[in-house]
Amino acid sequence: MAKPLSPDSPVTEARYVRWLERDLVPDRLIRLGIRQLLAQRLEQEGRGWPEGPAERLADLVAGLRSSPVALHTDAANAQHYEVPAEFYRLVLGPNLKYSCALWADGTSDLGRAEEAMLDLTCRRARLGDGQDILELGCGWGSLSPALGGAVSFEPDPGRIQFPLPEGAHRPGGRPARPPEP
Repeated sequence: MAKPLSPDSPVTEARYVRWLERDLVPDRLIRLGIRQLLAQRLEQEGRGWPEGPAERLADLVAGLRSSPVALHTDAANAQHYEVPAEFYRLVLGPNLKYSCALWADGTSDLGRAEEAMLDLTCRRARLGDGQDILELGCGWGSLSPALGGAVSFEPDPGRIQFPLPEGAHRPGGRPARPPEP
């Protein structure tokens, strides 16, 4: 007779994940499971109060200070740039925005959904004239051109680089790379 699986075994966890992905678990049970996991975590964090949590936080901060900002960036870049730029032009909207779009009621195409998300991002950031904005890790740089409609925006050509091949153009005919200063 087969030995029963432990609730913590990877096989059991994979089975639970499949059930969740297929929407076979009622929301009530999902919420109960979340509450149990949160209670366990709160108990773990509260052990050794008041010194324990402070020590764990100090250890976390020390670890973060001694580690790089990002890990495996070469592998991530290689994976991202192994896909030709033309692929992105075929599957993304006119702003080449691949992080998300806002499909509000009445939105009928990807270009408008991209613009709605860019507009919401600018409003939430409470951008205003005279601010210096540093956009990092921005993919194709879809936010920078959108800023022109939200605030008085003049990109610094010495600092901006778009990851398009030389000679390629962004939507609206803007050059992919700014001219050399």
